[in-house]
Amino acid sequence: MSHAPAVLVRVWRDIPKQRLQFEAQFPDTGQAWNLQLPTWRPGRYELGNFAQYLMDVSGVTADGQASRLPKRGLHSWRVAEGVTTVRWTFHADILNAGSTCVEEDLYYVNPVNCFMYDVDRQGLAYEIRLEDLTLDDRWGLATAMPWDDQGGVPTLHARDVQHLMDCPWMASPKLWHEVYREQGVDVHLWIHDCLPSNTNRFVADHVAFTRAQIASFKSFPVDEYHFLYLFPDREVRHGVEHEDSTVIAMGPAARIQSEEGYMEIIGIASH
Repeated sequence: MSHAPAVLVRVWRDIPKQRLQFEAQFPDTGQAWNLQLPTWRPGRYELGNFAQYLMDVSGVTADGQASRLPKRGLHSWRVAEGVTTVRWTFHADILNAGSTCVEEDLYYVNPVNCFMYDVDRQGLAYEIRLEDLTLDDRWGLATAMPWDDQGGVPTLHARDVQHLMDCPWMASPKLWHEVYREQGVDVHLWIHDCLPSNTNRFVADHVAFTRAQIASFKSFPVDEYHFLYLFPDREVRHGVEHEDSTVIAMGPAARIQSEEGYMEIIGIASH
């Protein structure tokens, strides 16, 4: 059985330096092509200068020789004919609902910050191998993007560029997970690290507003939805909604223990 062409991306973490290292293999076009980094900020109608966090963008020839790619603009590079493999490094030390951050106990990625694509082939599917992530009894993976385990390597699957850019993920050994079903929709709640003081209430409040929204709109646009919560020990208040997931970051963590902070979270989630 033949498979449609796809971009194979391998990703590694450099935790001490808070960096991600990428190697992407694109199907051969037989001609020169343009490599692009997104310029839009997730959840906002404004440009995002993600190129400032990018380093060492290079192309690899068939004989394994790597050389820096010439830039066409702030967020774009020209790739020579015959070059199908591209490597780059991304500095990942910002934590909010639309960023990418690598820490000892958190692997959090918004692909729109750091993934590259071929401008003229945005319909290509993506297969993303998280090469140094082992999912076991400790580490879990939260995302709306389909994934499977390929020989012990968690592998994410995006149907095209837009799908990829709209699907953040986070992995952590401190990941709380609960799922409920409402009117045929599976809703997943994921929390990194700090938990609300009453998780039963947290789930019940999500069930209540989900039920009210479905009753009001008469339907739900997807069969499965994911809430990804980040409650760090630093000041942040930010939420980004995607097609089938939402990321909400609020800190410092002690804030969610108060009634005021808790209701603020529920207000953001249910908006």
